[in-house]
Formats: sequence, C-alpha cells, structure tokens
Amino acid sequence: MGAIKANNYLNEELTVSLIGRAISHPARIKVLHKLHQETSGAKSIDLARWLNFNKSTMKNHLDMLKDAGLLEIEYLPH
Repeated sequence: MGAIKANNYLNEELTVSLIGRAISHPARIKVLHKLHQETSGAKSIDLARWLNFNKSTMKNHLDMLKDAGLLEIEYLPH
C-alpha cells in the first residue's frame, strides 16, 4: 500500500480504505464473483488462466484482496 501520512486515522477508516482500494479494480471484482460461485474455492493458476493473467499479476490481485480481509488464502503443496 502507498505511504499514509501519520494522521490520527481510526482502524475502521484504514480498513475501509483497504477494502475500497481492493475492490477498485474490475479484475478483483471478477475474482470475488468467480470465487463466490465456486463452493470449493479455486486455484490461483486457474483464476489466472480464466482472467488471462500471468501468475505474478494474479498473485498481486489475490494478495490485495487478502490484505483487505476479503479473501482467505490456503497454500497447498503440489
């Protein structure tokens, strides 16, 4: 996240800001919608393929959703 000046922001204000930033990109909205449809979750590689993104771009989008508390990520070994 970009630098935030040291003002007296409440945790709630910072949380809303993170959520707003996370949902400000249409690809992240598509990811949330797709995951809402998938009852058993989805692999990041499948999401990347579905959105025609490379793996690193998909990881960045997923990390932003996770940081905003909108997504839980479970890491599984191959």
